[in-house]
Amino acid sequence: MKFLFIASLSLYLTRNLSAQFEEIFYVSCNQDIHPIDNFLSNIHQNKSLFKKSLFIFLLLFLTMSLSAQFDDKFYFPSKEIRPIENFQYTENTLSVDDDSIYYLTIQPEVEVPIATIIYFHGAGGNIYSNIDYVKPMIKNGYKVIMVDFRGYGKSSGRPTHLNIEKDAQALFNHLIETKEIGEGNLIVYGGSIGTQIAARLTSNNQEIVDALVLDSPMVSFTEIAVASMPKEQAP
Repeated sequence: MKFLFIASLSLYLTRNLSAQFEEIFYVSCNQDIHPIDNFLSNIHQNKSLFKKSLFIFLLLFLTMSLSAQFDDKFYFPSKEIRPIENFQYTENTLSVDDDSIYYLTIQPEVEVPIATIIYFHGAGGNIYSNIDYVKPMIKNGYKVIMVDFRGYGKSSGRPTHLNIEKDAQALFNHLIETKEIGEGNLIVYGGSIGTQIAARLTSNNQEIVDALVLDSPMVSFTEIAVASMPKEQAP
């Protein structure tokens, strides 16, 4: 809530300050002396603008700092790579912005998979540390696609609330375009914090997704923040 309040206040003050600058510049350009000199003179006379500018800068800096701290509380990526045994799989990468997203496509032993499952793991570890969760699915004839968001496993970058959602949709679009999903049923599966992404992705692609599975979901990111709050700060 503090983060949202600061962001909203920063936006309000920025717009207000911008309007005042435009007014001063307009007055400056409609007087006889050189517009630039007059503009600087008017700015000097309106010292409150400088105070507001400094205040807004500090608010924006605090907003970005809090955002980074909040992301650190939600995501715990690991770069540890473990061997995947007894399964046939392919390793793939997808470019999103300036980063590379890594994902695995794991094939079952059956000739025609029952369905394709796009699996979004939780906040900790990576694909390799979550492989045990999908083994029963693969053994029972399901094709599984697992993705590591930015900063996880072999993926580059750093995870944030916004870019992991973007990564999920980018991967989904890529799988549709390359026909990696196939013609069978499509299931989106989310575990822990991955349920948030799975639910959002399914909501935005209801005409394509056949089923949604949420394993250990949470109500919201606020619930996670409260659960992680030190006891002395708990309400």
